[in-house]
Order: sequence, then structure tokens, then C-alpha cells
Amino acid sequence: MDLLQKEITLHRSSTEESKDSQRKESLRRRRILAATFLVVLAVCCLACTIIVATRQTLVETRRSFRPRRSIENTNLTTNATTSPAVDPCEYSDEAKRAGLPEFLLKIRKSYLTAYPFVTLYISGMTYNERRQAYRPFNPTPDKLKSITDSSLALAQELRQIQVNKRRLKRRERKIFAQAEYFLDFHYGSPFLDNYYSGSDCGREGISYAKVQLATLLVYFTPQSPADLEAVIRSIQADGRGITQYEKNVRRGVVAGMVRSAAECRAGYDCLSATYPEVAERFSAEDILGWIEPGNYIMNTTAFFRAFQPNSSNALSWIAKHGETHMESFKKSIVEHIGKPLVLLLRYLRDAHSLYCAPNDVITGMSSLPLDYVYFEGRRTGRKTRKILPGGEIVRGADAYDNVLAYFTTLPYTAGEELLIKIVQSVLRDRLQIARPVRGPNTLRYRGQSALRYRGQSALRYRGQSTLRYRDAQRFCPKRYETMLKWIKVAKDSIDYINPKLKPLFHHEGPMKTTPSCPVSLAISFNPAQGVQSYAPSQSWCPRPAYYYIPFFVDRMGPPYAEWAVSAHEARPGHHLQIQGFIENFRDLCALSLDQLEGQQYTAFSEGWGMFAENPITTMDTDVFTGHPLEYYGMVKAQLWRALRLIIDPGLHYKGMSRDEAKSLFSKYLWDDSDVVDKEITRYQSWPGQAATYMTGQLAFWEIRKEAKARLGDKFNMKDFHYHLLSQGEVPMTYVKEYMQHYMDCVLDPSGEGCGDILDAPTWPKTNTAALRRENAEMELKKIWEMKKALTNKNVHHNKKW
Repeated sequence: MDLLQKEITLHRSSTEESKDSQRKESLRRRRILAATFLVVLAVCCLACTIIVATRQTLVETRRSFRPRRSIENTNLTTNATTSPAVDPCEYSDEAKRAGLPEFLLKIRKSYLTAYPFVTLYISGMTYNERRQAYRPFNPTPDKLKSITDSSLALAQELRQIQVNKRRLKRRERKIFAQAEYFLDFHYGSPFLDNYYSGSDCGREGISYAKVQLATLLVYFTPQSPADLEAVIRSIQADGRGITQYEKNVRRGVVAGMVRSAAECRAGYDCLSATYPEVAERFSAEDILGWIEPGNYIMNTTAFFRAFQPNSSNALSWIAKHGETHMESFKKSIVEHIGKPLVLLLRYLRDAHSLYCAPNDVITGMSSLPLDYVYFEGRRTGRKTRKILPGGEIVRGADAYDNVLAYFTTLPYTAGEELLIKIVQSVLRDRLQIARPVRGPNTLRYRGQSALRYRGQSALRYRGQSTLRYRDAQRFCPKRYETMLKWIKVAKDSIDYINPKLKPLFHHEGPMKTTPSCPVSLAISFNPAQGVQSYAPSQSWCPRPAYYYIPFFVDRMGPPYAEWAVSAHEARPGHHLQIQGFIENFRDLCALSLDQLEGQQYTAFSEGWGMFAENPITTMDTDVFTGHPLEYYGMVKAQLWRALRLIIDPGLHYKGMSRDEAKSLFSKYLWDDSDVVDKEITRYQSWPGQAATYMTGQLAFWEIRKEAKARLGDKFNMKDFHYHLLSQGEVPMTYVKEYMQHYMDCVLDPSGEGCGDILDAPTWPKTNTAALRRENAEMELKKIWEMKKALTNKNVHHNKKW
């Protein structure tokens, strides 16, 4: 209790009871704005390992930071003639009439006002626009409230736009649907940095300290001592943002907004992996490893080109400050970025962890806010406040329906009986299939006793001591040897499945759907990861896409499940869907929004992954014919996802305990391995996400059944898959709407908007169009290279399989 009193500042509520109308509006907004939890650092861990892998690129020189070439002022000589094709970037008359281009610019401006510290990664901005837009991370409650309110206001404004969607181009309809979800859910996230949800310690800003410093080095090169003083003031503001973030986390303790012990550990592991230079020794000076004279981004030589030795700028600085410009610059980085990060990491590890509730106390959102403060695993007599800084009451269970709507993009609710009946039916039917071919528990890779993690501290995921392949081979030879066997089985599975997909997808021509960039096997050394995952490459394929296999699992395998997993992660699953979209369908129009195009709709991606397993691989190919054990592996994978749809709302809405969730895995999957523990921690840390797999699969399946029934002999599987995947990750409600239009047009090609639906978009062969695509592609490469240079690589791909 003494530690709590020393480290937590109590806030008294100064608000009075609102009028009835205001109270109803407040409750409505709380339910709409959802996802009740403060410490969502565990979400960061997931973003670091999956979902969210950064899109990266080709090495260029520093001159790539120059403003893009002007389309209007560039003269190109070419023999190409103008094509009759319509420029897909030109807005339709209906879009112009409705004011869609202007509204998209308004969204962009509002987003940059909300998140000005990410301008380094935003395309379509000039050098001066980035300088004017940039501001440091500032997570004060007032600022976060204004961000949430601005998103809500724009969402309401978008709903007032009157537009005939069938008169829009296909990319415009997609953008419109994406914008609706983007604004309804707090700029694309229902809980990160969302004030009303109580989650004002989200990962967005705290993960960008290095990016903010890079922005200063790239776009704020000082030409005078006054310019350098302004840069140092900005670095000081960076430090205030980190300190404010820590205050938000501390405030969460007295508000009852903390996480379970397992989630707190995962969150700390993630943040320490984000800043390994500091986390390794808790030394603020180690942050200077970010800046090097020849670094691609953190290039101090280029940054101080106006401060050459004995120059007037350099001498003037020494005269005023009594030290060199470089000494002042480094000191400011250490004092205002390094030290605040050290204090934050120490607090999270040594103090905040003491207030994280036991795993059996917090099951999910329904447990928040806590009624009492917990300390060292025990409930104290101190009640929590359960209110936001402005006095608003926050409730966890009320928020989950909104989170579910965000992730599934479908009108399901957590307590919906229809959803429960669907899952029970799936479990019953697939268990009947599974029982006759259930394999013995020994059907795993050999040598399991040598594979258990036995406290080898050198292998922990700690800062700069990240595990490399050679370290794995040295410290865990048996585990590494078994990992190679697993990788071989995975590679053989991919090679076996891929040729059987040729009749199902367009592999060439204007409707090409499949990727050309290969997928390689790689090891994930993240100790929190228990299952396989995928990360795409780029459209120009600077490296292969990666199919990750987790290293830190007690029991690897089983081999018979690998066919289903490979179908999900590689082809025809994530690799075909995600990498295929990046190569064949990515929107390169100048007025497209990175924020909309980069949104992840997990119901689409994970639903497609399951749809790729079943029915595509299972019913549309002969992959499993004559292989009952591998077929059982596929059925088991389907059962796993069905359980997720029960466990996710169970944890976050119905108060299901971890033990109850584990018992379901034991009952239906006969699995009590460490993978189950890691999976349940993931479900607790990422509410709503686990429910997307089966809801997305069922939505795809319904669309396919309807298409076959309506189109009859006109149904073409390759065309069907082309239209499903050409839109990229979008809300499932829009997928249904678009595919309805597609079916209408197949039946009546003369219908409204059918020319745009049925004809593959083609770019006119003009200088202007070619230059627009060239500029867009160059900017994507530049941003990818910056992300690559600034991302700490915790997995070293010096081996590929």
C-alpha cells in the first residue's frame, strides 16, 4: 500500500450528475466507443509479431527524401499512344457531386491533427507539408478526448452524404465503406488511445519515439543555431509525451483499469523489444546507438551539414552553450528520450507489475474496471474509482459488443443465440468426423523431452540479446534440430498443395490474382507466440514473404496438422490473399488514403485463411484424398477456430475463467499444451480478434453458396475468387454488397455500374498516368525503407527454407 500511495496520484472527481438527456448520450457514446482497458501493451506484442508486420522495401539513397516530381511540370517523350481506358484515379461524376474527394482530404487532415507524430510514414505529403504537420506525441487526457470526438464528428458527417453507390467506381465504393468503419471506430481502432474506453495508454504514440527522432533528423535539418534549438525543444516535448504516457498507466491502477499478470508480462516484453537499446541495461546513454554518422535515417553527418567544424554556426553554438552542437544534441536525446524510457520500463517491470491482477481475477473486458486495487496478487481494501479523468464512468462488458462489431464487421452481438447455435452445430458435426481418425498423443515430433524450455536465460527475448539462428543452434541444439524437421514438413506441405490450386485462380492476364513473390519459412523467436503466422513482402518483392514457425513451444507439431496450417498461412490462404493483393490490386492513386488502405480487417483475412482450408483445399482439390490423418488435422484446426468463437465472448462478455477456457480445449481438442495457455492470453489481450476466424469463413461460404445458386452455369470459380480478393481487406458487409453487385452484373451485364465491375481496371498509356504510378511506387519504397531502417529486427532471416 505504501508503494501504491507513493506512485499513484489520486484524482478527485469534480463533475456533477448530468441531465437525463446528457446521461443517455454519454452512455450511447461509451457503448459505441468501446473496448475497456487501459493497459493494452499486450496488444502491441501482437502487433509486433503478426498482424501487424511492417511493410518494408528497397535500399535507396538519402536523396529519395526529395519532394516527388511534379506531374504537371515534367515533360516525358514516349511513343506510347493514349489508351481509351479510363484513368482509374479520376473520380466519377457521382463522387464529385457527393463531395467525396473533399471529404477524404478532410479525413486525412483530421487524422494528421490527431496523430501528427506519424507523418514520416504518410505518403502524398511534400517536404514542407510534413514539417508543418509534425508534432510530438502528446497523450494528455484532453488531447485524447479531442481525438476521439473528432473521429465521431466525421463519422456523423459521412452519414449525411447522399450518394448512389452503384454510380461510384469500384475503388470509390471500397473507400466509402472503409471510411465508415475507420471513423466509427476511433480512426480504425476501438480501443487504442480511445479516451471514452479508458484505454488512453494505447501503443500508438509510445511506440513512435524512435520514429519521432527520425522525423526531426530527416525533415528538420538545422540551418542555424535557432533551428537547432527548436529541434531540441521538440525532443524535450517527446520526453514529456513519454512521461505523460507513464502517468496514464499509473492512473489506470486507481481507476481499476489494469490487466492480468500474464498480459502485463507480455506487454512489458513487447515494449522492451521495441526499445532494446534501453531495455537491455536500463541505461539512458545506450539510446545513442540510434544515431550514427552513416545511418540511412539517423544520419547526424547529413543532419549537421550546416555545422561544419569552425563554421559560424558551430562557433556560435559553443559561445552560447559552452559545448559543441553535437554534445548538446546527444545530451538532449539522453535526457529527454533515454531517461523517460528507462523510467517507464522500470516502472512497468518493477512497480506496475505488482498491481496487475491474478490471471483468474481478470478474464477479459467483462472484468474491468476492477472493484479493488490488487497488490502482489492480493486484493487490497482500497476501492478503485472506475471513472475517466473527466468524470465519465467506464464499463467493460458494455463495450464488448462494439469491439465484436469492429473485428467481425458484421452485426453480431456477444449474447446472440444464433451465433452460439452455429458454433455448437459446427463442433458437433466436426467432432463426428474427428473421432474415427483421432491420432494418439504421441503423434508429434520425436525427442519431446529435450524440447521443453528449461530456463536458459540466454535465450530470453531480452533487448539486444535477441535470439539468432546460430544462437538457437548453440544453446538449444535438440530443439533446433527438431525445428528443422518441422520446417521441412511445412515446406513439403506448401509444395504439395500449390500445384493443385491452378484451376481455381487466375495466374496470369489482366485478372491475375496470385502472387509472384515467393513465401519462405522462418523461425519466430518471440516467446509469447505459440502458433504459426505470416508476414507479406512488397509489390516489388525486395525479400520473400515469411511463414513464421514458433520456436518457444514445449511440444512442436503435430506433423499431420501442417497441411491445414500451410493452406491457411501460405497458399491458398494469407500469402495468396495478402501478397496477391499487394502485387496485383494495391491502390496507387494519389488521393487514396494510407490510413484506409492500411486498415486490417481480420474477419476478411482470417476468414479467408479458414475459407482457404475449407472449402477450397478440402472440397475444391484432392489434397486430403487418401490422407485421413491429415484430414483429421484440418478438422482439428476448424474445431480450434470454432472454440475461439465461444471463448472470446466468454472471456470478455460472460465472465468465463481461464480454467474454463482451458477445459474446452481439453474436451474438444484433447490439448493441454503450453500453446493453449499462450492462445488464451492472446484472446484476453486482444478482445474480438479471435471471433473473426469463423465469422469470416461463414460469411465467405454464404456468398459462395449464393453465387453458385444464382449464377448456375455462369458461375466461374476463377472469376469468383478474383472479385473476392481484388478488393483487398475490407468490411465483410461491403464484401457482401460488392459480390451482390457482381452477381447482378453477371446475370445482366447492361446493369448500372456493371462495366466498372466486370472489366478489370486498366491504366491509360499516357505520360501523366505512368508518372503518377511511378511516383506512388517510389514513395511506397521510400517509406518501406525507412520502416526497415527504424524497426528493431528481433528475428534475423539469415536462413531461408
